[in-house]
Amino acid sequence: MFLKLLRLAVLIVVTGENVIGLSAVASPTEAMKFCQIVPDIIDVEPKVEATVIFPSGVRMLMGAELTPTQVKDQPVNISFAGLDSHSLYTLTFDDPDVPNRADQRKAEFLHWLVVNIPAGGQFLDTTKGDTYTEYVGSGPWLGSAFHRYTLLIFKQANRLTLNRTRVSNHSKEGRIGFKVREFAKQYSLGNPVAGNFFHAQFDNSVPNITKQLSGK
Repeated sequence: MFLKLLRLAVLIVVTGENVIGLSAVASPTEAMKFCQIVPDIIDVEPKVEATVIFPSGVRMLMGAELTPTQVKDQPVNISFAGLDSHSLYTLTFDDPDVPNRADQRKAEFLHWLVVNIPAGGQFLDTTKGDTYTEYVGSGPWLGSAFHRYTLLIFKQANRLTLNRTRVSNHSKEGRIGFKVREFAKQYSLGNPVAGNFFHAQFDNSVPNITKQLSGK
């Protein structure tokens, strides 16, 4: 019953400081259209919702609000229906609302990029994939209202070697201006097979993220 209620959760769409709409969705991925992940980031929404659990114990619920404090650490469990133990996957996690939803001139900001991820039982084993951009948590600037943090999973046709510099979680190199759509096209990834997203706004943990990315 709880999961059914989640499927019909009322989602808040925000821009700037204002709530601009409410909608009940029959399918979790419909939220990606409602909240304009499609077409802002991708052209076709994934048909399957990824289950994403953070070390804080919170679970990513499609379109819900989470705090930067809750998601400051890399997810510990990622899974989805249809996970193929014989395939490799690519994971992207980024923010299209940089510096804010109304002004996306620096979008997208890449928070995490891992390729060649195998399945470890029922979960994606990101520790055994090739991490090109290490995980950093959500860091919406003070006064920038809600940002949409979007995790997408692509099924690979073969093992990938990216023409990208590997980036630590203390660097912004290669993060600003990342485009999921262009990346997927460049590496022939097709449409995402699973995904999820949440909204977040500034809290007192954000200055720590800013300091971390400055290399300090």
